[in-house]
Amino acid sequence: MKIWIDTEFNEFRGALISMALIDENGREFYRSVGCESPGAWVAENVMPIIGIDPIPIQQFQTELQDWLSIYDAIHVIADWPEDIQYFCQVLITGPGVRINTPLLTMEVDRSINAPSDLPHNALADVRGIWKVCAPTAAPENGELANLREALQTGLEAAQQVAASFHETYYGYYPDKHASVDEDVKCIEDAIATLAPIAQQKEST
Repeated sequence: MKIWIDTEFNEFRGALISMALIDENGREFYRSVGCESPGAWVAENVMPIIGIDPIPIQQFQTELQDWLSIYDAIHVIADWPEDIQYFCQVLITGPGVRINTPLLTMEVDRSINAPSDLPHNALADVRGIWKVCAPTAAPENGELANLREALQTGLEAAQQVAASFHETYYGYYPDKHASVDEDVKCIEDAIATLAPIAQQKEST
């Protein structure tokens, strides 16, 4: 499975702020760890448009591991080397320890030239790349597009609720933590299911 990636980070060689991934079918991952001391340019151009609450890096890594777990093998594609750098950094959880991933390969494709609806927002940027590069990225018919947009809005809201719940009730109500994560995953799966349906609709 091809997966495209975009990241935002705190100035040159600064810490990761956010990461977005999208697979061939349009299934998305978008998380932020925030930034306590952003540089001037980042403070003006990145922080105001992140659009989601930050989560601890450990939670970020766990949720990334869960998101990747459905694939047998992945090929991660970026248009800039630092995107791959930050992806690899997130995989490592400690000395000699890393999150579980499928078999993976990586590629930097500098020929990608994709517009973004919201430049310097990692999710908007990677969606732009997906529209240009993915085989299923043909225009959707209006009804499916509206449904997809509504699901995406619901996903972002569910992600914010889950992040807030995990932070507020850390260490308590383990069943509830699993439940809110499952709600997010259900919406992610619904969005992923729509992409090939939309492609088939356009071709008929």
